[in-house]
Amino acid sequence: MKQVTDKNDITSNVGAARKFTINANAELIDTLSNKLYKHPIRAIIRELVSNAIDANTAKGVQEPIKLHLPTRTEPEFYVEDFGIGMDEDTIYNVYTQYGNSTKNGSNEQIGGLGLGSKTPFAYTTQFMVESGTGKVRKTYTAFKDEDNYPQMTPPLAEVESDKTGTKVSFAVDVDDIDTFYRESVVTLLFAQQMPEIVGGGLSTFLSNAGCESVEEFNSLREIVKTDMVITNSKVWDIIGNSSYSGSMFVEMGGVLYSVDMDQLLDGDRYGGVLRFYSNYDYSGRRYFVLHLPIGSVNIQASREALNYSKHTKNVLNQAIISGIVETVRSITEQIAA
Repeated sequence: MKQVTDKNDITSNVGAARKFTINANAELIDTLSNKLYKHPIRAIIRELVSNAIDANTAKGVQEPIKLHLPTRTEPEFYVEDFGIGMDEDTIYNVYTQYGNSTKNGSNEQIGGLGLGSKTPFAYTTQFMVESGTGKVRKTYTAFKDEDNYPQMTPPLAEVESDKTGTKVSFAVDVDDIDTFYRESVVTLLFAQQMPEIVGGGLSTFLSNAGCESVEEFNSLREIVKTDMVITNSKVWDIIGNSSYSGSMFVEMGGVLYSVDMDQLLDGDRYGGVLRFYSNYDYSGRRYFVLHLPIGSVNIQASREALNYSKHTKNVLNQAIISGIVETVRSITEQIAA
């Protein structure tokens, strides 16, 4: 995903300037992988699922990605895709490098910040990466050393295999199993594709979603893909129980972002429009979702919130105006009917 940068008009007459650099010490790395997320388990599910979807999309694979949710008898979490996979050079020079991504030049894919693959470190000090490119499949261990600095082992296992794709896995503490289910429900509700939930966790997942079947959950997914005004009570419950704030949201690339209305009131140019949304009551609930193409607005590095740059504010203001026109048109049609 491309990020749009606001242009700065700056002149200098004091000679050649020098760029800022980064000292990639253990504390900074820990900040980027462990202290960046307010909801670390949600971030792990979101980022690994998004990466897997991107991998399948890049190869044109129709087979859904696989998601294993932890149970008490199998306390393991993993996400597996069937994309092009990674060779050893990619593992060491792209996957393990913070800020490096092959997806930051295109809006065809969700990722692009070079941080998502490291999210397991927000929960655990060790996780496994298994990847194959169609000739050989290798397994690595990512771990934090005694100085808390991330490391990647040489391949622990190497087998000839025509299977492509990547699998990322780690052990889950049994006390955290319930949280993985709660966070997976809201994440998958909006995800671009529904994974195949493998292992024994499907029934628990559906119970947390308030659904009787995968088909029913998929019907909720269809609602949130297109509807701007959310009227389904099960969707309300999922959003409301997931610590999202406010009543206005942006869905972009299958990720849900709360909109901070105060950020859009600068100058009060669109104050009347925004107050309509703030006061509008639809059957006792006020959930509005603006569906935007990938790359339309800027996001925080954590991908947990929007970045309210000038560009983001302009896009949101226009989207809100367009949305209110459509809402009024729909209400008028209902009254006329």
